[in-house]
Amino acid sequence: MKEKKDEKIEKGTNKKAIGGIIAIVVIAVIAVVGYVGFNAYQDFNQRAKLKEELTTLSKKTLGKDDFNTEIKTSGDYSKVEKTVKDYLQRYSDAIKSVTNESAKIANVQGAVAKDKLEERKGEVQQIKTNIEGSINTLIDMSTEENIKKEIEKEKVSAKYVDLYNEVMIGSLSNKLAKEKESMSNAKDKVMELFDKLIESYDYLLQHKDSWELENNQIMFSNSTHLREYNKIIQELQTKARLLTLTR
Repeated sequence: MKEKKDEKIEKGTNKKAIGGIIAIVVIAVIAVVGYVGFNAYQDFNQRAKLKEELTTLSKKTLGKDDFNTEIKTSGDYSKVEKTVKDYLQRYSDAIKSVTNESAKIANVQGAVAKDKLEERKGEVQQIKTNIEGSINTLIDMSTEENIKKEIEKEKVSAKYVDLYNEVMIGSLSNKLAKEKESMSNAKDKVMELFDKLIESYDYLLQHKDSWELENNQIMFSNSTHLREYNKIIQELQTKARLLTLTR
């Protein structure tokens, strides 16, 4: 007797689960844009200009807005300003990448014909690679050590190194450490979800003779293969639910 199993996971489930990483990653906005609000700028002119620019930056949204705006200060102050803006722009670009790649999940949902399975698997693997790379960038950039290294490249005096560190770190080192840990944990869960999704494609590829695609449903003719496939899908759905619950 022919048995069937709809491979289709509820539309939006994986998208929502994978998209859950966005919520985790965007928490880092708090850690990074929190650098404003310091009252240590006493140098009239250049310091006032720098503070004004930082206040403007604090109103922007990481992952959406442009941070590489015109440099308003001069001399070594401009090096501090440019380093801050470049850093925030790279951080913002990494968030954009996670957001954009997560959105692609909607395009790889549902059952797929046998001759398209390898292509679908490749698409999912590429999305996984891109998201993993962007999250790794965010994790690295959320470390105090990485942030401090940026200004060292500019070869400025200790005064400006201290100013930069105050602006970009200040009292936020503990927050940064916590956000780094959160993103690391979230990344592991997202990668596990991708691995399970890829496993489902591998199973279908390994048992091509046991199923057919009819009316966008996967129809199994072998009950053992059906049970094994169902188990994979159930594990996939469980991982997706757990990820959404930990958002």
